[in-house]
Amino acid sequence: MNTIPYVWYNRQEHSAYSNWLDDPTFGIAGGSFLLIVNHELKGAVTVSGLAQEDDHAIVVEALRNVKVKFNL
Repeated sequence: MNTIPYVWYNRQEHSAYSNWLDDPTFGIAGGSFLLIVNHELKGAVTVSGLAQEDDHAIVVEALRNVKVKFNL
């Protein structure tokens, strides 16, 4: 899964990202997911160290395992 086009779209279309577009100290990459429950931010899961696609895949697999284990 390539997240770059989606991230670019969000950075262009949503004001939450517009402040960061020109910030050289900030970058968005695959490998991190916000944990939102009932419209509340509860935390985040982040994996870093591999290619961003691999980081992303590890988080997706981990969240799938949690979903199965806890019947969510």
